[in-house]
Amino acid sequence: MAWTLPDYEYVKYRRNPLAAVIAQLRFHPILKIEKDQAGFQDRVRQQFPRFGVGEIQDVRVDFQGAQVTQRREYRFDTLDQKMTVTLSATSLSLISRAHESRAVFGAAMKLAMDSLASEYGQVVGTRLGLRYINHVSRQQIADDLDRELSWSDLIHADFLRLPRDLSDLEGTRYVMEARSTMNRGELTLRYGLIQEQPSGQVMFRLDTDRYLGEEFDASGTQEILNEFSRDIYAVFRAAAAPGLEEWMEPESGGTEDV
Repeated sequence: MAWTLPDYEYVKYRRNPLAAVIAQLRFHPILKIEKDQAGFQDRVRQQFPRFGVGEIQDVRVDFQGAQVTQRREYRFDTLDQKMTVTLSATSLSLISRAHESRAVFGAAMKLAMDSLASEYGQVVGTRLGLRYINHVSRQQIADDLDRELSWSDLIHADFLRLPRDLSDLEGTRYVMEARSTMNRGELTLRYGLIQEQPSGQVMFRLDTDRYLGEEFDASGTQEILNEFSRDIYAVFRAAAAPGLEEWMEPESGGTEDV
């Protein structure tokens, strides 16, 4: 079975329920990155002036037991720390914690990708992923719209359905996952009602992960991310009910990349 996604015209909204947007390119190791990050920093420093270093442990479990490897990551943050570029010898990531638009995110990713290619040469990718995590707060939206709302006002019924209606949604928490192929790569969708910690507030979480898990020429990364972004947008529009779109306040139609 493969995903069959509807085709929606892109609409820009004044606000959104996004908690995070993450793009990550993994590639065959580039040892030079461990020795010198100064040139890369110079290229991104105007937009990402903050710098930090972290140690990451990767744990791999197989029949022979657990294997732990340690790697170093270099972080480049905006001054307000709402957006971060992370570079290691095997990956380049961009995370936005206050997503504005596809265009803004895409421009930041292009800067990071261009800087990687300029400093370290041709890159052969081994995995590329784009992930959008939405947290829909019924209470916040009800307060903003100044009226009572049910979950079905915000989320399409297909995303709120429990097996054979064995429970209503009040006091219920659930998480569901679906994974299937696309024309290129795969898409994993996780969604459900969760209780956010430490606030204890109930949220509807829509977590869409679009990825390609094979070798590819990383010079085509931006084009692939544009395709991934359109697929993720289609999932979100399929899940959003009229009340959520009203709260988001549509601005205009048209197309935008990443």
